[in-house]
Amino acid sequence: MSSFDILSAKMRCGVFTNSKGQALIVYDKEIASPIQWVEYDLSENQLYLVHEDGIPQPMGIDIGADVQSHLVNSQKIMLARLSESKITEQNLVSLVIKDY
Repeated sequence: MSSFDILSAKMRCGVFTNSKGQALIVYDKEIASPIQWVEYDLSENQLYLVHEDGIPQPMGIDIGADVQSHLVNSQKIMLARLSESKITEQNLVSLVIKDY
């Protein structure tokens, strides 16, 4: 098993949510392998991208209280790669809330 560097150390990235439970992760460079799902660890207050081999990659960004409250009500999260202010890739994946 290999590990991945913290995403925010490799590229610009962020997470956006709204009160309807919609969630979006944006990033600006290619991700190493396909993402199967995203995990939100409540105890660490951290988002992880889970790659096709099951290895989690931490995003390494601060999750504010508003975003946290919206994430726990989300079931899916959109991943969108931006290039020159345009979406060049997008993928809707499951959001797993880790609360143990």
